[in-house]
Amino acid sequence: MARPDEVEVWDSIYRKGEHRERWHYREPPQELVGLIASGAVPPCPSLDIGCGAGVEAVWLAKHGFDAHGLDLSPAALRLARARAKRAGVEVDFRRGDARDLPFRARAFGLVTDRSCLHTLYRWDWAGYAAEVARVTRPHGLLVLRAARASAGPGFTHLRPEDLATYFGRAFSTVGIEKLAVVSDSGDLPAYLALLRRR
Repeated sequence: MARPDEVEVWDSIYRKGEHRERWHYREPPQELVGLIASGAVPPCPSLDIGCGAGVEAVWLAKHGFDAHGLDLSPAALRLARARAKRAGVEVDFRRGDARDLPFRARAFGLVTDRSCLHTLYRWDWAGYAAEVARVTRPHGLLVLRAARASAGPGFTHLRPEDLATYFGRAFSTVGIEKLAVVSDSGDLPAYLALLRRR
């Protein structure tokens, strides 16, 4: 579970608007748009872990998904709910921890993570992976975007071998490729990994 000081750090960033200068992106990321446009994932219940201001969850709701979003920060969730209201869509935004997801087992056919995993310590990754596996339906898809080593310090870097180590028991790897996580303030060298629930 998140420590109170950990929650305060994230909440302070959103309260002060600093997220806009660090990782926020006003548009839905092209890798997600392309995946949905390809028909690889039909509309279904979806969860965005570390949803921040709600860009991905709101976009998914607008495209027929029963969208849910999770974040530690109450301030982020206020922004996300305001975004959903402006867009005229219903999204279930909840406060919670990626290591202890407040959802029932096998609830989601699509789980997305754009830059949450790499904010956790590596010793938390096994618990994160177990929780994601628990809430993902058989054959459901996990879309994971996390910093790679060239992103520099400040992140827990994803390596291709981590997919088998942490996720391999419950997921098969559909693919992994290098990606730039685009934000309004710059791009972050990352991996895009697609994993299918066994």
